[in-house]
Amino acid sequence: MDIDAQIMLADIRMDGVEFSIARLTPPFCVSTPSGAISYCYLLRKGRVWLEIDGTNPVNIELDAGDVVGLTGSIPHRFRSAAQLKTVKEKPIETTSFDTPARGDAEVELIVGHIEEEALAFSGLFTNAMVITPAKAEKISRRIWRAAEAVEEELSDRQSLGGSAMVVRRQAEIMLLNIVRWVISQATSAETGGMRAMLDMRILRAMAAFAQAPMKPWTVRELADIAGMSRTAFSERYHALVGSSPLQSVTQLRLRLAATALMRSRQSIDEIAAASGYGSAAAFIRAFQREFHMTPARWRASRGQSIPH
Repeated sequence: MDIDAQIMLADIRMDGVEFSIARLTPPFCVSTPSGAISYCYLLRKGRVWLEIDGTNPVNIELDAGDVVGLTGSIPHRFRSAAQLKTVKEKPIETTSFDTPARGDAEVELIVGHIEEEALAFSGLFTNAMVITPAKAEKISRRIWRAAEAVEEELSDRQSLGGSAMVVRRQAEIMLLNIVRWVISQATSAETGGMRAMLDMRILRAMAAFAQAPMKPWTVRELADIAGMSRTAFSERYHALVGSSPLQSVTQLRLRLAATALMRSRQSIDEIAAASGYGSAAAFIRAFQREFHMTPARWRASRGQSIPH
């Protein structure tokens, strides 16, 4: 079975997807809300740097025409310059497409998002999906045609009705093109989470623990949700994602903790307890294994002081 046919089996639906646009003037450092949210960013104008936290932090330069798929469960932000550390991070401000554009905006970033969508869960275990016109001219053109259709629909003040359905269908076209290009270009190890989208049994289990990450999950419970035997589920999960189910649960908890360290004023002890650890020491050891630094250093390197 070819990749296109496999992807169609996932039966991806984008009910509730929303699109807006951010018009930005440097200097800036902005971020979108975190959580089990699937994001699609389309840079229509200008240049930005996408900074992504994680086990291997990256800083990606994006130019007009680039498209990025990324989950909100991985902390990330957009900066107007690569080493812009003096500008405080702020929530991104977006407007509807029919809002008149300011003449001084040097950057225009289209933001598509949907809460608790399949891509958000599978995206926990893969890197940002970046598609550039230079590397994927055909796919990029198709994605942007769909984006133009979304903008035209949402800007139409005399809509014929059915706008939400039109936007949903175009969003599904974007997503299918992103997924099939990423899978076709990457190795199995690089696309574990994306390949999990091709098996709805595994995806159901991922969605369950992503919605309740602090529940004391067992492999048996997740296998039951997937409708598989414990052994078959464990083997299939590892083959697709590259880790065990419970390792993925731990990874998700630590990524949520990393977001809390950066965006909240909770103490290390409070975050450790909220992440399901019996002691701060155990949390610190687990965090250091995942991010190669202590929670204190993580927070300090991102401009936060530790509350006393």
